[in-house]
Amino acid sequence: MAKCCVSMCCSLVLMTGVANAVAGGDEANPLCPVMEEAIDFSQSMETDDGPVFVCCKGCVGKMKADPAKYETAIAAQRKALAKRPKVQVACPMSGDPIDADLFAEVDGKKIYTCCKNCAAKYAKAPEKYKAGLASSYTYQTKCPVSGEAISPAAFATMPSGFKIYTCCEKCAEKMQANPSEYWPSLKKQGYNVSLKVAMKPAT
Repeated sequence: MAKCCVSMCCSLVLMTGVANAVAGGDEANPLCPVMEEAIDFSQSMETDDGPVFVCCKGCVGKMKADPAKYETAIAAQRKALAKRPKVQVACPMSGDPIDADLFAEVDGKKIYTCCKNCAAKYAKAPEKYKAGLASSYTYQTKCPVSGEAISPAAFATMPSGFKIYTCCEKCAEKMQANPSEYWPSLKKQGYNVSLKVAMKPAT
């Protein structure tokens, strides 16, 4: 069983500050651009600038139908999210879990990848992977079981396919076995995800 990877995770957490109240969101939950309600981090629409989070699946269709209508609200959401701490957990190219020893350094910033090939590709053309990089982070920074910093390598996968990160494999097993017991912990850290949606099998 793997030990908690607190030291690795702390080096990956990008502390961007505590989210202050701004248009389009508050310190707990940035708002859905469509309904102006708290976002669900498991519900999002991918764009060239990265994910836009919404409150429900129906809002994705509305944004796709008329993206220009929601430009201001989307910008406000991104402004709110920029003030939250986040952790890079996936490779910007492959989407696979990162290797903490592999990274490309661009403009003094380390971007972690899954392999040496991806590190080399990112270093050559980082602008090509802007959306992938934005999608490679999670705003869930604490393990819902232990309260410790998460490890990018430890997670429980919900029936929907959504990942809940933990500090170690042991906590991931506990989360996988009984998610409802630890779900309130996610809410307390401002990480809003619907348990009902997460437990619904992907179609």
